[in-house]
Amino acid sequence: MFPLTLKEVAAKKLRLVTTAIAVMLGVAFMAGTLIFSSTIGHTFNGLLSDAFAGTDAYVRGESSIDAGFGAPLPRLDASLVETIKSVPGVAAAEGLIQGYAQLVDAEGKPVGDPGSGAPTNGLAWLNTPGLNPYRLVEGSPPTANGQIVIDKHSADTAHMHVGDTATVMTKVGPSSFTITGIAMFGDADSAGGSSAVLFTPDDAQTFVKKLNEPILPTFLSVVFDPTLERDGETDLLGHYAFDDEGVKARRVVAVDKGVLKTFLMSRAPVAGILHSNGHGRAMPGLPPVSRQSNLVVEASEAVPFDELVARLKREIRQQGRPFGLFFQNIEGGFTFTGRVVPNAFNVLPNVVYRVYPDDRPMELVRGVDLIGTPLTTFGRILAASREHETFNGICGAESGSVPVSASSPALLIGQIEVQKKLKSQEGLPVLPAPGRAKS
Repeated sequence: MFPLTLKEVAAKKLRLVTTAIAVMLGVAFMAGTLIFSSTIGHTFNGLLSDAFAGTDAYVRGESSIDAGFGAPLPRLDASLVETIKSVPGVAAAEGLIQGYAQLVDAEGKPVGDPGSGAPTNGLAWLNTPGLNPYRLVEGSPPTANGQIVIDKHSADTAHMHVGDTATVMTKVGPSSFTITGIAMFGDADSAGGSSAVLFTPDDAQTFVKKLNEPILPTFLSVVFDPTLERDGETDLLGHYAFDDEGVKARRVVAVDKGVLKTFLMSRAPVAGILHSNGHGRAMPGLPPVSRQSNLVVEASEAVPFDELVARLKREIRQQGRPFGLFFQNIEGGFTFTGRVVPNAFNVLPNVVYRVYPDDRPMELVRGVDLIGTPLTTFGRILAASREHETFNGICGAESGSVPVSASSPALLIGQIEVQKKLKSQEGLPVLPAPGRAKS
């Protein structure tokens, strides 16, 4: 058998050589990949070790699924900080508040791209030097609302300095802040290429401060109800009996007569709200976070749709505008989820009409997107129609894509921002959507 093998090798020398080369190249590529991965890991480990040299322990929420580096972990209640401080031997403890925030340079260009690059983080400034991975290299820490510290890499990229006024985009919308300091992450200009905007703790918890405050007109309430299976003849995609954390679904009144009452909750607590209300949702393989189910906008004061159009025309005349816009249908949209961030929200209409204040008929227009910030837009709602429509779709966020529904009357808004599409190819629908309920 062995002599036969030698004869085969001698007869096919070229195949032997090419096979050997292929094996060597494969081993070389594999070795290179392992060396490269090990180098990156060693670099990150060294960076984190230097930045957190003064931190002895890190308390975090526990997830039953390991979704990989950067995946969101369950939140912890703020009261846990005081509990940890009371443990014998603990010299200091602080809560880490972290979320999405993206700096905008002087030319209006966002710094960084979380959709295809390193994350853009917003954090609360930690006042205990040994616990804060960021150290100031210029200026002072934020001591009052409206002040921020930014990382050195972002400052160099955006050509910003201490004393400048900067726009920061968050999930609430863009706001202006004064830069009081520039910091490094340990001995590096940034945390592995990510950008950081560091706020006071109050500024870092914007949504929490809105609890029990009016955010909508008093005639509007907002309900999330996953127990609803149908709206008239329309099946609702946001229906489920139990959420993805095993909590029974239930109706949640998020906004009651214009006042924000609570948040959609998973099992991860927030300050003042410790328990889930059945809205922990995720696609398979990702850790659940609080997400929409069936959204229902309820109006205690409403007018017929024709009256709403008449009021739109009166509003156009009162504001001295040449025309208004009627958004008849949308195809989707997005908001701040850490993926696409040109605006606080961006709704993509595909059927839009120009409405004139006189008797001229409505005129079809093309290439218009709705943009703006939620709280500003909410404050400009003037009226609602008696008729309502239901939208079924898929919502994407950090816990993946989940089916949702939204049911709302038509709303008259006194002022809203629009932007031109890069190029509009949408035509009018030829037929109504199959199974769409008629109001």
